[in-house]
Amino acid sequence: MPQRNVASNFTFEQQRVEINNLAQDFWTQKGTVDTAAPTYLKHDGSNNFTGQTLNVPNAFTINANSGSGTVTISGNLDVTGTTTTVSTANLEVTDKNILIGKGSSSDAQADGAGITIDSATDITFNFVDANDALVSSIGLEATDHLKAARGQFTGATTPSTGSGVEVNAPDANTGQIIAFNRGGTPQYNELRIKGSSVGIYGGTSNALVGTFNSTGLSVTGTITSSDDVIITGANKSFTSESSSTDDYVRMYAGSGTGRWDIYGNGANLRFSDNASAGSVVFDRNVDANGGITGDLTGTASKVNITSESGSGTAFRVIFSSVNSGSADLYSDNSDGMTYKPSDGTLSVQKLEGTIVTAAQTSITSVGTLTSLSVGGDVTVSHSGLAVNIFESTDDHSRLRIKASDASLSQLEFADADADAGEIRYDHANDRMTIHVGNNVEQLRIESSGDVLPAGDNTQDFGSSTKRWANVYTADAHFNNIGTGGNEVDGSEGHWTMQEGESDFFLINRRSGKKYKFMLQEVN
Repeated sequence: MPQRNVASNFTFEQQRVEINNLAQDFWTQKGTVDTAAPTYLKHDGSNNFTGQTLNVPNAFTINANSGSGTVTISGNLDVTGTTTTVSTANLEVTDKNILIGKGSSSDAQADGAGITIDSATDITFNFVDANDALVSSIGLEATDHLKAARGQFTGATTPSTGSGVEVNAPDANTGQIIAFNRGGTPQYNELRIKGSSVGIYGGTSNALVGTFNSTGLSVTGTITSSDDVIITGANKSFTSESSSTDDYVRMYAGSGTGRWDIYGNGANLRFSDNASAGSVVFDRNVDANGGITGDLTGTASKVNITSESGSGTAFRVIFSSVNSGSADLYSDNSDGMTYKPSDGTLSVQKLEGTIVTAAQTSITSVGTLTSLSVGGDVTVSHSGLAVNIFESTDDHSRLRIKASDASLSQLEFADADADAGEIRYDHANDRMTIHVGNNVEQLRIESSGDVLPAGDNTQDFGSSTKRWANVYTADAHFNNIGTGGNEVDGSEGHWTMQEGESDFFLINRRSGKKYKFMLQEVN
């Protein structure tokens, strides 16, 4: 409808004409509106909208019940434009399939289609044509399990936290399955492969190609092979456990002339020369904690034999064809070894070690005797014998006597009939005593260094005919209490004599009185 203007300076006639024209315009517009009324969308929604296009302003809002109502569109919804934004807390879709990248005629056109989660660093789950796969930028995690016909892991990235099983490809030529804890203190966990049978396929030959590291391969059950088992490589070994003669480990010589079986027979381990082609040769010493039975022969320059036995003859070494005689070296009881030459005398040419002798053994030394441990009485019959004992650790000479139970050590001096005297060290009380007169204690040295008589007021220090030339002491103490008194008045006293700078003093320890000697100077 045209716009009319009634100016204030119009004449009455001019205003009348304009009013008539306005009325005519309204009537014309009313006819147009009345004709199109059935097609209008009324504000109360009483008429159906039959138009094809609803033109709205640039910013248009449908406000259902002030934002708390529901807008329902019955039918298909086709939204065109650049961006569709949904600003709701939850998006609910009843349809079972969402089509992304509609209209793409190839994988290249669909490349990048997926879902992006807006974050500080966007999180994506997209189709990547170059990988021919759906790719998650942060990985996938399942609270139960992941299921697929097969899986391929080609990335080298490892997680930084958590504990679990990881399958990855550290490099282009390696596949890896590990159980690892990356939280707290990183460490490997136990990895188990469980099934009715576990096969490891190593290639077209179906052979296992690989290594077992750390503590090796532990097998509970039976290792079965339809062919020979060959262990190759320098300095390698094979260990087998057996408890009967039916189970054994068989070894062949490199040249094929020898065949040896090693097997357990009861509590014993046995070597069997299955081919009867040689002997058991030990290139190093043999330690036999349980003893050796049978003959022991060898061409080495020496044979080292160690044996432990409770009673009886544990082993015997017989020396024959030596100076047309023979001698035995044998263990006769738990006390030690016995060397029994034909004349009963042990002749030592040179000894580097220790001899433990039994009672009443005669030893003749014509060389150097470096160590002698006595298990009984020993008679030395070499004239002019000198015993030199040298302790190289502190450059001192010593004769050491050590008690087996660390309670008492003693050096005895005896005649043909009985013990006459000894020097004794008491370990328990840490003191040294000298025994004289049929081993009666006469003198004692305490750990403090004090030298004491064996009894109280019973021994003299010197005699009327064996006097000490001079006595050097600090204070002198005199005490005859308990002795019956002196020879003058029969009383008993306790005095101390001390020196002063210019005087000489006496202290009565019973009364506490002090006295001074009246001294007269002489020229």
